[in-house]
Amino acid sequence: HTIELASAETQLQIIEHKTMLVKAGLIGWLADANFDNYATREEWPISADNWQRVWTYVSALLDGSIDDPQGGLAGPCKRWLILYGSFGMGKSHLAASAIHEALNAGWTQCYFRVWPEYLRRLQASWNRQKDDAGEWVGENEAQITEELQSGKLVVIDDLDKRQPTDWSRSVLYTALNHRYNANLPTILTFNYGPDQADPKAPGRLALENYLGGAIFDRLIQSAYDVIEFNGPSYRSSV
Repeated sequence: HTIELASAETQLQIIEHKTMLVKAGLIGWLADANFDNYATREEWPISADNWQRVWTYVSALLDGSIDDPQGGLAGPCKRWLILYGSFGMGKSHLAASAIHEALNAGWTQCYFRVWPEYLRRLQASWNRQKDDAGEWVGENEAQITEELQSGKLVVIDDLDKRQPTDWSRSVLYTALNHRYNANLPTILTFNYGPDQADPKAPGRLALENYLGGAIFDRLIQSAYDVIEFNGPSYRSSV
């Protein structure tokens, strides 16, 4: 009976852990992405340096030293991390690793959200229906936006994967402006770098086009570190 009870408790812990990961958005391969299994590569030495820089950010965040301007780290309002570069570079892996580390440290309300998927969730909430008992089915817009506005640690992945609209910029401004004002740690991943020009709008920065000027300005001010991923793809080695 003792063995059966221990086994039942173990199964319950596994279920609770998986539920926590799903709620955080760590599904599929992201559920297993952590700092230990991020593969640094001899043909791309900077991969080890990028691992170290993200780990330094997460460590400083979890032990509170990120807010100590005397500790040689970033001072107040420097709680955002920017990862940028081409696809297949490991940006999402390290960003997911940060969420795993925070959850393992007991942090709650940590979320990994892929921007195009997040916008589709918002749009789907507009078409909610009532069941036979007259109760609304599914999540509403307020519940979805609360994640990005108030999550203790939030990753927004692939922010420049979808062409922006006035609506998407408005959604992003509301979320990131709230996080900026509340000084909440935030990790953002992009393909474009902060100083890269927009190929479709000469004389304008690409991220300024995607984010809007106000958020781009806040992003630069709040960045603890800005890390470039520029090497062969982990998927295709190209």
